[in-house]
Amino acid sequence: MNALTHERFRRRSVEHVIRELEEAKRNNPGLKMIWFWDNIFQVGKKWCLEFSEQYSKRVHLPFFAYSHPLFVEQETLVALRKAGWSVTVMGIQSGSYAIRKHLYNRRETNAQIITAARRLDALRAVKSLHSVFRIYYDYVKNNVMEKKEDLRESLDLILDLPKNFIFQAFNLSFFPNYLLTKVYLEKGFITEDDIEGNVTTSGSDWITTFDKRKEYSGSLRLHEYYYLLFSLAQFKIFPNALIRRMERRGMFFGRLRTLHLICRGVRFIDLYFRPSNYVWLFAILRLVSLRLKYRHRAFMRLS
Repeated sequence: MNALTHERFRRRSVEHVIRELEEAKRNNPGLKMIWFWDNIFQVGKKWCLEFSEQYSKRVHLPFFAYSHPLFVEQETLVALRKAGWSVTVMGIQSGSYAIRKHLYNRRETNAQIITAARRLDALRAVKSLHSVFRIYYDYVKNNVMEKKEDLRESLDLILDLPKNFIFQAFNLSFFPNYLLTKVYLEKGFITEDDIEGNVTTSGSDWITTFDKRKEYSGSLRLHEYYYLLFSLAQFKIFPNALIRRMERRGMFFGRLRTLHLICRGVRFIDLYFRPSNYVWLFAILRLVSLRLKYRHRAFMRLS
């Protein structure tokens, strides 16, 4: 989760980036996909268009790149998709505009997020090196300052996103000198010991899923209830009207394990009966050998 609060930044030249990728291909004959860990990849239309042209000619591999709701100029997105863009992640963090603005220092409105999501969804129809375009949306969990009205606003936003995305939830983490960290310290929600650098964490600590052994109560139950509804919203086979009805009536609020089983069942049906999932599965099997997937216990990664 990052905020670009100014227009001045440094970026390597397209030629420099492409030459490095060409060298990576020469040194790694089995290289089949590129991963760009640039949080706001689409900044600079001129740079992106030049990159797309050169990448198509000289690298020609599927690639991953992040998206940002404020940088979704249509010509730029289409050019990147044609060049090989196959997987993207866009951070929503919260569907509450107030939470995003005052805690996460994010300027985008819900309307801008929906516009960005629709433009990303439209890229599925653009011909590219990989026929499937996977879209992930990230959400920050366990923010004690998110109240019920914030969670309801988040549900409204997520229900407005085009279906067949992948919903991901991550535990809230605290980094030095961030606005969020300062607010939490001032309110006494955390201490200096909870800040990154003072606490040992790993990727598995950040990624969060429902725990059947855990006792959910109070605000934790409320939050987990909405996260499960958010998860249901990603599936085209599960109607939004039913999710809204469940939320209005508080259906399964007292039975989170049952709601979790419903989510798993819907995911199973969607995973095994949507053709594009098989196209993507075969692509992942080509990208990473079964031997490596077994060694790293990553059989379902990116599924």
